[in-house]
Formats: sequence, structure tokens, C-alpha cells
Amino acid sequence: MYIYLAHLKDFPDSHLDSLKRTLSHEEIARYLRFKRAERAKQFLIGRYLLRQQLALHLGILPAEVPLVEQANNAPYLNLVGTKTPGFSISHSREWVACGIRSDANIGLDIEVIDTQRDVLALAAHSFNAQQNSELYALTTEKQSDYFYRCWTALEAQLKLRMHCQDLRHLSHPQLAIAVCSDKAFAQTPEIIDVTE
Repeated sequence: MYIYLAHLKDFPDSHLDSLKRTLSHEEIARYLRFKRAERAKQFLIGRYLLRQQLALHLGILPAEVPLVEQANNAPYLNLVGTKTPGFSISHSREWVACGIRSDANIGLDIEVIDTQRDVLALAAHSFNAQQNSELYALTTEKQSDYFYRCWTALEAQLKLRMHCQDLRHLSHPQLAIAVCSDKAFAQTPEIIDVTE
């Protein structure tokens, strides 16, 4: 299994129109509703990555991938007569990622590691008592790493929407990355850097 990772700078604004051609009418409508340019670009690149990789997986053109938009939810892959692969999209600041697994459901989360973030305040509102206790017991230098591992794990499991059988943290110099699945991984997923 692969995690496809893209940086917004690798997709110049002058090329965005060509990316839009792969999207459905519903996706274009949603793209146009974003007020912030960065968020719109994250959405567009995320859907482009997902469509490109699903198309390769399914043996069809990206524009033919039957993704259906769902209000306040991840897109749904409307396949008939074919086993539906599990997939997940995540974004954080200038990064976008997607993952696809043919034999199981997955949840993916990425977060830019920001050492200036008040991780103790965020953890107090989001983590359980044991996680907070473990976080406070660490040195300041280790608190950030622990926070991001827990945070991405929680987010990935929320996106999975079912019981997590296997959770993996992937190494990246700027990001915390967690991927979970409802079936065990045969091996740790590999990161593939994608440019247009």
C-alpha cells in the first residue's frame, strides 16, 4: 500500500485548470464554494490525486472514477459489481495526501509538525486522561512528537469509521502521518511523493 503525498508548490496555479478537468460537476461546485484559495487548492489537488490513483487501480480514466460527494463527509466510491477499495484523503497546510488499499478500509491523517503549537492546551481538550498524563510526564522536547503521534492516530481512526485493527505511523521530516485499517497491514505503507 502507498500513501501519495503532494506539496501545493508542486502544482502551480497556472496548471489548476487542467486538474479541474478530471473532477465531477459536484466536485467543481464544491471547489468553487471555498473562500480561501489555499483550501480550494488543497481540495482540488486532493481530489486530483485520489482520482489519478483510483483510476490506475480500477483501470479507467480519472474522469470516469465514480466519486460521489457527500455533505460534511468523505466522498463515496459508487462501484457496482466490483470490490470497492478503501481510501482516505488528508491535508495540512501546504500538504495533501491520499491512500488507497484494495483489500480493506483505511483512515489517513497528516499534520504539519509545528513546534510552536500549544500542544498541552490542545491535548487537554482532545486527549483522554491517560494520554494527557503520559504527555505531561515527557520532557518538553518529546511532548511535541507524542502529541502529533496521538493526534494523527485519533484523526485517522475517526476517518476509518470502524474498529482499527492496525495503526502505523510513517516517518517524514515535516509531517506526522498516521494510517489505520480494519485489517492488518502486510507491511508498513510506503510514501510516494507526487508532483504534477
